[in-house]
Amino acid sequence: VMPAALAGFAELAEADRAFLLLYDGLKLTDRAFWGMAADEADAFSSALAYKALWSDEPLWVEDVGADVDLGGRASVQALALRSALGVPLHDGERTIGVVLADSRRANPRFGPAERESVRALAAHTALAVGAARARAAAAAAGGDADVLWALALAVAGAPDAVTAARLVADAAVARLGAERGLVLRGADLETIGGDERPSGTVASWVWEHGEPVQLLDAQTDGDFQAQVSILALGLRAITAVPIDAGGTRLGVLYVDARYATDADPVALRTVGKMADLLGARLQTL
Repeated sequence: VMPAALAGFAELAEADRAFLLLYDGLKLTDRAFWGMAADEADAFSSALAYKALWSDEPLWVEDVGADVDLGGRASVQALALRSALGVPLHDGERTIGVVLADSRRANPRFGPAERESVRALAAHTALAVGAARARAAAAAAGGDADVLWALALAVAGAPDAVTAARLVADAAVARLGAERGLVLRGADLETIGGDERPSGTVASWVWEHGEPVQLLDAQTDGDFQAQVSILALGLRAITAVPIDAGGTRLGVLYVDARYATDADPVALRTVGKMADLLGARLQTL
C-alpha cells in the first residue's frame, strides 16, 4: 500500500523521490521511501518536513532555493532541491506525519486539481497508516489484526458513506456473532443507508456518554430490561460503541441479536477499533 501511495504523490508532483515520515510530536518514529536506494533513506529536507508537519494544507514550493524560509537551509542546499511537495497526514485527531515528494527540477504545473488529488491521497494514506498501527496493536494484544487490516483497506476504498457504513456494520456483526448491524449518524441517530431502527435507549446512552455498551442479555439487565424498544424487538444481545473522530462524536455503531451471547472483551475492543476506522473515513466523505 505505502509504495503505491508514495508513487502516487511523486506522480502528482512530477517528483523524483517521495518519503513517508511518521512523527510522535517532533520525534521521527518511522519512515518509508520511494525512488531511491535504502542508503538514501535519510536524504530528505528536515526543514521542509517540519514546515509541512505544522501546516494544515498541502505545501507546494515551486523553487525551494528561492523560498525565504527554506532556501538557506543546509538540507535544501545539500540536496540541491528545486520543487517540493509536503503534505501533512491527519488521523482524525492529530497530525501523525508528512509525505514529502521532491525533485531537482522545477515543476510549475501544480494547480488546484493536483492539490485536491493530493488531499484525497493523503486521507487514504493516513487511513492505511492507522490500519497498520491498529493491526500491530491488535497482534501484540492477541486481537483481530487480520480482520482489522482487511476492513481498513476496504473502508479506505469505499466511495461513499453508505458503503463504508455497511462494510463496518457487517464486519461487527460477523465478529460478534450477531444478527443485525446499523450505523447511526448524528444526534438524531439516523440509520445510514436504511430505515431500520435500533434500541433507541441504548444508542442514545452511548451517544450521550461516549462509552461502549455490551449487553449479553438485555432482557435481564437491570438498567435496560424494561425498555419498550428492547421488548418490542425481542432483543437479547446488544453492543453499541461511539464513532468519534477529531474530538467530535459522529455517531454510534450498533449491533444486536435476538439471542443472548457470552462476554468477549477482545471482540468489544475490535468493534471499537472498527468504529474508529469508520469515523476517520466519514470525515473524508
